[in-house]
Amino acid sequence: MESYLIFIACMIVLLLLFGLCFLYLRCRLMEQRKNDSIIRHIHEQDRLSKELERLRIEDDMLRRLLIDKMGSPPTEAGTGEAKNK
Repeated sequence: MESYLIFIACMIVLLLLFGLCFLYLRCRLMEQRKNDSIIRHIHEQDRLSKELERLRIEDDMLRRLLIDKMGSPPTEAGTGEAKNK
């Protein structure tokens, strides 16, 4: 009877250890996924900012070309005023 109780106690301890290991591994996996998601968002934001900067430069160059070709700055639609920059 006493050996049976010791066996049950050992099994309970082993199951608790297994549960703790499972929780630890699961938390590590969740943290790794969260970090990967943050890294993906940072890369996406960096890519978008580079593309916006490239578009801004292209827009600036096109405006300069239009000013050189037409002799006056482009006007906004409907207002008739030159766009201040």
